Amino acid sequence: MKTLILNCLAAVLLLSVTATAQDNGQQRNGMKATGAKAVNISGTVSLDGKTLVTDADNMWTISNADAIKGHEGQHLTVKCQTDPDKRAIHVLFIKPEPAGMKQAANWGDSAFRR
Repeated sequence: MKTLILNCLAAVLLLSVTATAQDNGQQRNGMKATGAKAVNISGTVSLDGKTLVTDADNMWTISNADAIKGHEGQHLTVKCQTDPDKRAIHVLFIKPEPAGMKQAANWGDSAFRR
């Protein structure tokens, strides 16, 4: 009888510890855990420096606008954490595009062959 009670108590304790451990990772730096993984987004910073318009015409609000200060109106690639619910990004790292860089298609590439 004592072993049954001890086993039940141990199971309840183990389940509560596991549930608490899973719940602690939900918020990190104001971003949800689903957006905690850093992603690269390429786009143009607005003139006021508060939004980033991606190449696919999606608009993201920059939560830490001071991180991109001085790059207003420029085309950048940013490494950031996203919050899709608020359409906001938290910039971790910026990489300015070189001024003379143009993207070109290589028609001899296997993607264009039939």
